[in-house]
Amino acid sequence: MFARLDMPAQATVLFESASPDDPDRSSGWRFYLDQSGCYYLARNHGGLFIDSARLDGDDPALYWNEPFPT
Repeated sequence: MFARLDMPAQATVLFESASPDDPDRSSGWRFYLDQSGCYYLARNHGGLFIDSARLDGDDPALYWNEPFPT
């Protein structure tokens, strides 16, 4: 199971890198390109450890702890 896409309205391309089977999601990162070609990167900040009972959840908060920059 993967997270529901948390795609910004202005995004034309979204790429996410997270390990859905690993309870340690601290190294997850994602980026998007907007319609004008600007690049926005967000990496998980600090630790993000998920209880094994919640690994199959699709809530984006289970995958990401850092929002995209504005």
